[in-house]
Amino acid sequence: MCQSFGFALSVLLAFTLGLVSCKQPEQTAAPPALAVPTDKPIQISKVADASGDWMKQAHQVLVLTPVGAGAKAELSVAWTPSAFLVQVHTDDATPVETAGEPWNNDSVEIFMASSYGSEDHVQFICIPGRTGDPAKPSWHVYDKRTPALPAVAPEMHTQKEGNGYVMTISMPWANLNHIPKAGDVIGVQVYVNDAQRDGQLSHCIWFPENGTGDNPLLMQHVQLSDQADAPERAAAWLQAKGFNETVHVAASAEDSGKKIEIWSSGKQVGSSELKAGGLDGSAAGIPLSADLAKQKDTPLIVTVDGRPLPAVLKIPDLAKRNLDLIKKLSLVADPSIFDGAVFPRIDFVDKELVDAVIGSYSLHARFFDANWNEVTVPQAPGRYGALVEFRSEDGLAFTRHLTLFKTAQPYISAKDPYAATVKFPVAFDLPDDTLVKEQWSISDWTGGTLEGAVHESDDWAILVAGLHDLAADPVHWHGLGVWRIDGAWWSELRKRLGENQDYPHLTHLPDGYDKDQRAWPLILFLHGSGERGDDLNIVKNSGPIGYINSGHSLPFIVVTPQCPTDEHWDPARLARLIDQVSAANRVDPKRIYVTGLSMGGYGTFELAATYPEKFAAIAPLSGGENPEIAARLKRIPTWIFHGSDDTTVPTRYSVDIAHAMQKLGAPVKLTIYPGVGHGGWADTYANPELYAWLLAHPK
Repeated sequence: MCQSFGFALSVLLAFTLGLVSCKQPEQTAAPPALAVPTDKPIQISKVADASGDWMKQAHQVLVLTPVGAGAKAELSVAWTPSAFLVQVHTDDATPVETAGEPWNNDSVEIFMASSYGSEDHVQFICIPGRTGDPAKPSWHVYDKRTPALPAVAPEMHTQKEGNGYVMTISMPWANLNHIPKAGDVIGVQVYVNDAQRDGQLSHCIWFPENGTGDNPLLMQHVQLSDQADAPERAAAWLQAKGFNETVHVAASAEDSGKKIEIWSSGKQVGSSELKAGGLDGSAAGIPLSADLAKQKDTPLIVTVDGRPLPAVLKIPDLAKRNLDLIKKLSLVADPSIFDGAVFPRIDFVDKELVDAVIGSYSLHARFFDANWNEVTVPQAPGRYGALVEFRSEDGLAFTRHLTLFKTAQPYISAKDPYAATVKFPVAFDLPDDTLVKEQWSISDWTGGTLEGAVHESDDWAILVAGLHDLAADPVHWHGLGVWRIDGAWWSELRKRLGENQDYPHLTHLPDGYDKDQRAWPLILFLHGSGERGDDLNIVKNSGPIGYINSGHSLPFIVVTPQCPTDEHWDPARLARLIDQVSAANRVDPKRIYVTGLSMGGYGTFELAATYPEKFAAIAPLSGGENPEIAARLKRIPTWIFHGSDDTTVPTRYSVDIAHAMQKLGAPVKLTIYPGVGHGGWADTYANPELYAWLLAHPK
């Protein structure tokens, strides 16, 4: 699943939540039933068959956890000896069923595992089928088990109800390779996805724990029984709001006015009242105290009118999350372009916010000149870099870097940096022909600055330093842009400082590798931004390795690295990874290939343009690049894929570079998937023609 739910960084300033008025909690002893948190499975009832009015016996979920503002939904679940039954009622009035990948459509998404929270699960996406001629439901399956098993089609029926629809799904147990019996406990999670025509996506989710429901392993404990539990009339979840944690409760309209209480370790730690007007009829929000929010993994029980909800919430690691949020705040040198004999002062743009949340902190900067030598004062004009270590009194620590630029002549920062893109100050000493040839770099920088509404940063210094590097060595740098030039400089500095920059990665050796002593072709796969992090399990089902893990065989060594959170692919680090894998395994240097999707599509173009001598062929998906790099790729066979309706990475990004390569006579082919948005990846990597095409192009 490719959804990634987060919150806007602007909420960092929202200390006043304003959700619901909350009174100071009384230290009341908890009722005996609440003294010990429980997490017993939800009982769902057995019904005779999927025909008739089985919903009267089913377990009812009257309120699902909302993620984003969208349609409301209710859920009924039951079981028969042959199938797991799901019925969804939603007031989604606007059919959207052409948004590329199935999870980006109106749909009912069901995760099932034969044991709770298992990575070996099956994901079904059932689209209601309210559009098309004829209109009929459709389904997609993503089997996360190794090996995957043949899917058995669910029985689906959709009918109009009010402004929305009712969808009934009968999911054969054969899809879990399971023969059900009373007492079995399985894992289940259900999404009701509501797509909008503007590309926005909201969800109503049945899941048991904290967060926003973007983890398919957060499944409900569901026990097959003869009788269902009482209906679930409310949902509770923890959500970050700036640097605070808030318990949210959504309930039906008839529950408006009922008392909400939060209990921890037998004591009441918060209370409020459900107010009418929430997404599902009524709602409440109760901020946790600062002291309680620091007690990670502490269980919380939420009661509505004295009755506990089935989910037991656990407080996340607030210190870690606060550190992650601090890392996203702008750290700036004031100014980043300077002409003095000392380096500029460095601090956070939102210093008051950091002071209020973190308390006392220190910043220590190490400075390096253009040749990566550590210095204490700036001497020659040109590029400089500052490695800045942040440390709080509580021991939180991280390191950030800033690019600086020293001018040879006195310089006063322009009042309007954007206007300076038309004519640079004389102090920058840039040749006119460089400004003409590098208009793409200038436009890329100014456009990114305006789009991101950057108020204070080192972007201006990155542009000027990069243009100076381009003027000094246009053959080496032309077409790569100032951001990549800056990234290459920092990558070299980290290398010289001895920092470990190795990407964590999976290496799959082909069947027969041990017996066949020949050199084997290698595929490097670069994932998209949604798979960044520090857990390789996230990437094991993507791209070529996902195709292999679904039960297929490929005659390649497949290397799948993972990019850290908030970073982008670094060509120098990737080139070193290829060299390391090649040294440790029998890799044919004439058959090294790179492919990637979205952020990895950009990375594929960039890596091949930076190190064109390494690659026999490349296959970027849903990416793009400056057409100026076409000359760097002229020798490399390239197969580009993109969806025609992609609004995340516009299709023209791939089309433009393909046309630029074609004008140079480069061996490029372009595949546009009609009606597909930001996706088409599963079909691409499951296509044997792609791998045959790669093998047909050795160097």
